Amino acid sequence: MSPPLIRDFRNPSELEGGGRTITRRSLLLAAGGVAATAFVGASVLDPEPASAWGGYANGQIPLDQLTSVDGHRFRNDAAVAMVALRAAYRGALGSTLILNDGYRDLAGQWRAWNDYLNGGNLAVYPGTSNHGWAIAADFGGEVYSSSASAGHRWLQANALAFGWSWTGRYFSRIENWHWEYNGSYTGTTPTPEDNPDFDIHRRNNNMASLYYTTVNGVTTFALAGDGVGNAAWLETTDQALANQLAGQHGNAAFLTQGSFNQWKSWYLGQ
Repeated sequence: MSPPLIRDFRNPSELEGGGRTITRRSLLLAAGGVAATAFVGASVLDPEPASAWGGYANGQIPLDQLTSVDGHRFRNDAAVAMVALRAAYRGALGSTLILNDGYRDLAGQWRAWNDYLNGGNLAVYPGTSNHGWAIAADFGGEVYSSSASAGHRWLQANALAFGWSWTGRYFSRIENWHWEYNGSYTGTTPTPEDNPDFDIHRRNNNMASLYYTTVNGVTTFALAGDGVGNAAWLETTDQALANQLAGQHGNAAFLTQGSFNQWKSWYLGQ
């Protein structure tokens, strides 16, 4: 299942020169892409090797090496941390932490870059974005709108415990929505008992929850819900069928193998 790419962008740093601020957009528009790239220099436009992983190039990571969370893909450990963060957010605030974007492939980065050159939102040169390493997230809703919102304040106080930090605060034009994963989270995805969605699933009278987990390269999908009088759990490894189910019930939510098995046991009453 390929998620839609909804764009928000990291900040290109600004350079000082000639007694005035020179942005990369003004350089590129004035001198052309090649000249501006040379002027700005490697410290700004070169890829970020510290974020590289798996031997892949930025924006060219195979999708089967990433994990989907609410339709947006992340590096597997970042996805686990994101699932836990969203569960804690819902538990604290009673609302969903909306995801607008995660992994951005190279084509998506080029679209963002071209939009930026034409007056759009901030973007970094294609191949250098942490979205391209699948460790950046753009949030929506009140987090997107205001850093003074209850949701944003909660993230500022708690997200770092899940390895997510608000890097968008350091951009020349602050992006409330842009957060990045630092690899520090050591917890697990929530179990049915401590997942705030547990009661919602328990009360659901339709097969409307789609989960998946990947073990040894094999992805298993599960459609789960309450039938009339008893729970149901349908598993499949058929990607085409999973795509059809996602079209009917929404994107699959990633679970670790342990959480996947715990949910399965609960639904089947084991």
